[in-house]
Amino acid sequence: YQRRVHGYVQPNGVKFDGIWKSGQPNGPGRYTLLDGTDYQGEFARGRPHGRGCLVLANGDYYDGMWSAGLPNGKGVYQFNKGYKYSGTFRDGKMNGTGIFVDLEGHRYDVLCENGQVTSERELFSTTKT
Repeated sequence: YQRRVHGYVQPNGVKFDGIWKSGQPNGPGRYTLLDGTDYQGEFARGRPHGRGCLVLANGDYYDGMWSAGLPNGKGVYQFNKGYKYSGTFRDGKMNGTGIFVDLEGHRYDVLCENGQVTSERELFSTTKT
């Protein structure tokens, strides 16, 4: 049984709008936590799965692919401080190749492993000298 719900508030305070199936989100939808964290995208078996965008209460955001509730595949993570990583993720962490942009606009080709940058090479700078 599948139905579309609007403004459903779960007992834990999470607000959900979207497709509800078998007692959980399944398909396109949006949830908002009490602290303002917001996810909009695809769900499978109650967790983000497929394409989606998460905006955290602190201003960080992730836009990209999800699997079993975690960023997996291609995506972009924008830190609230202004740094940005565009590349691959595995199990919620930067993993593989990507591009990192710092506050001054310097762009780096990076290789990440388990959330840590393991090598980098500056590509070019967008700053004026």
